[in-house]
Amino acid sequence: MTQLPDYKPFPKYHPTTSFAQVVPKLSCKGRDLLQKLLICNPAIRMSADHAMQHPYFSDLPPSIRNG
Repeated sequence: MTQLPDYKPFPKYHPTTSFAQVVPKLSCKGRDLLQKLLICNPAIRMSADHAMQHPYFSDLPPSIRNG
């Protein structure tokens, strides 16, 4: 494949920006939840049921949690 006339190597992706920089106002628990939900591999990504049990939601007022 590298012998093809228009071959260009794909640059390697190295994330340099942390979630704290991307969403600075989100709490540590919120960033943890977001990071677990954004995992590409569905076998290891957090399910919606598990996400609803995440500690992030325990900090919300009951009116938001239940309604």
